[in-house]
Amino acid sequence: MAEAISGQFEIKSLNDADYQAALAATGVPAKLTGIFAGGMAMIKAGVLDENSTDLPDVLGHALTPLSDAVKEVLK
Repeated sequence: MAEAISGQFEIKSLNDADYQAALAATGVPAKLTGIFAGGMAMIKAGVLDENSTDLPDVLGHALTPLSDAVKEVLK
């Protein structure tokens, strides 16, 4: 992300309770904060790690690098 976004920004590693509190503070309904925290726990555990060409195969082209995609969105 630092490659795509200029300036300084803080990266925080939050435990589940703090993550849910941060979500709630931005207006996310309480019923959803637990779902989002569960999703993040799965990501941290590597459940979504997958080495596959499925997405580029379906799209018919290589994936855009994340930094390039973020730069495009921020234009």
